Amino acid sequence: MAENEHLALVGAFVEQLYHAGVRDVCISPGSRSTPFTMAFARHGKFSIWSILDERSSGFFAVGLARAKLQPVALVCTSGTAVGNYLPAVMEAHNARLPLLLLTGDRPPELYDSGANQTSFQRGILAPFVKWEHQMPVPKLTDVLRRHARAAAVRAAAVCAAVPAGPVHVNWPFREPLIIPTETDAAASASASVEQHSHFSEIRVWPSQPKISETQMTQLHQEFHQYERGVIVCGAMHQEESAQAVVNLASSLGWPVIADPLSHLRTGNHRKEKVINTADLLLRSLEFQAAMMPELILRFGAAPTSKALLQYIERHAACRQAVVDANPLWRDPVFTTTDVIQADPVDFCNELAALAAGTNQMRSTWLEQWQALNDAANDLLQKAGAEEFWYEGQLVPELVEALPQRANVFIGNSMPIRDFDSFLALTQKSLKLFANRGVSGIDGVVSSALGVAAANPAEPTVLVIGDVSFYHDLNALLAAQRNDIDLLVVVVNNNGGGIFSFLPQAEYEDTFYHFRTPHGVNYSGTEQLYGAKYSTASSWTEFRTEMDSLVRESGLRVLELQFDTDDNVLKHKEIVERIVKGVEALL
Repeated sequence: MAENEHLALVGAFVEQLYHAGVRDVCISPGSRSTPFTMAFARHGKFSIWSILDERSSGFFAVGLARAKLQPVALVCTSGTAVGNYLPAVMEAHNARLPLLLLTGDRPPELYDSGANQTSFQRGILAPFVKWEHQMPVPKLTDVLRRHARAAAVRAAAVCAAVPAGPVHVNWPFREPLIIPTETDAAASASASVEQHSHFSEIRVWPSQPKISETQMTQLHQEFHQYERGVIVCGAMHQEESAQAVVNLASSLGWPVIADPLSHLRTGNHRKEKVINTADLLLRSLEFQAAMMPELILRFGAAPTSKALLQYIERHAACRQAVVDANPLWRDPVFTTTDVIQADPVDFCNELAALAAGTNQMRSTWLEQWQALNDAANDLLQKAGAEEFWYEGQLVPELVEALPQRANVFIGNSMPIRDFDSFLALTQKSLKLFANRGVSGIDGVVSSALGVAAANPAEPTVLVIGDVSFYHDLNALLAAQRNDIDLLVVVVNNNGGGIFSFLPQAEYEDTFYHFRTPHGVNYSGTEQLYGAKYSTASSWTEFRTEMDSLVRESGLRVLELQFDTDDNVLKHKEIVERIVKGVEALL
């Protein structure tokens, strides 16, 4: 029977995915994907996340993959459902996250026939997937069973291989899709695994690019010539990366400019060489000119800070090395002179061992960076003591309110920029996440829920702008359906507040179409999605609310309303204070 063939082959595929290390699957309801849904549901060992909306499901999987660093499967039906994955696939592609998209399809004879819910699905995600595979219509033969198992292993392996990224497997199914009785269905699903257990498990033995001992010695000898070196760290996935970079900085005697997503500003590692105010310091062109590096050594993704990218570009004449396991290194200003294709942690550990004890003459350069960073931090602390109600102060207030080992998902637009500018060094072991692959404001709630689902024993807080929250509001239903704890802090400045910092603000006749004021408050989340809703309009109220909210469970929404004009003026005032203060010390 056709339905037995569906379950037998898809069951073999799903079983092999489990052996290949896939543990999570996000399923959106639909008919044509029935064989996938039944196979995963009856397998019994997968964590299954039921997400009604494919767009939200895609971003939820992005959050899971970002937190777990292992492939996450997604299942959807045919037609427009597949197209709704596109934004999340774009993010996963640029952020190097392993998503495995399993899409049900109509059989080939229905294409161009006018059949309902039928569209060309093969290639729809092509620019953003590492590999796509078109499965044949199921037919129960040994060859096709072996093919199904091999396809599953290939898909998981390609997904996880450096650089990680999305894979699309499109599988057409003919009707009938399901077996009439529960007994027959269970028997068929069981037979799909047990009857053909003589097929051995397929194992993949991955490897990492590695610099040779000779090359490492040469790099050490060359790097040791430079006194004025700077390490720049963007977002890094590996938890051990922060400690490895800190050890390297100590051995070389160089400062480390740390993006908020590098995990170098948070945690219990030593931080005396970590520079957290670079985004503010580098607003001074005088500072950029005075702090002229001889070598810039880069790790991770491109930095968030525009001022830092300008600094890197301004000093394009100096040597600039990027360490990346992927030959498609990340360099949006095209200043790289050396691409070191290696695992960043291994590279740091090996170079640190070679450089240990050789940095005694490099203190002046490092001490100047440290002194100016300390001065900027002092000015930020004084500004915070004024208790002014503006968005930038949310960052230190939130960090103070959070418990150890909290997860913080940071929205795009203004929130991530404020974290870059105002996140101080802290011993708290906070894990920071953001969708910075293509930096969209959509899907952020879904991704935060994915991170929360991956870390159920740790509190997760989402900091998000009001327009971004509006984009993905329906994702809150997934929290209720999947019993996920999440605290959402909504920064409501009544529209696209970031545009008030940009040149578009100077054109009053068209600015409305950028600013897009909406007049919405989010108290309705309580009735619509069962959230506990609260507000705060001063830092005293914020501390009181956070004191209770971080200890509660379920879905909580804390809305903070800010005046955009006041916010812009305060941001500019603080930047001016720091620029003037730093330039006086140069």
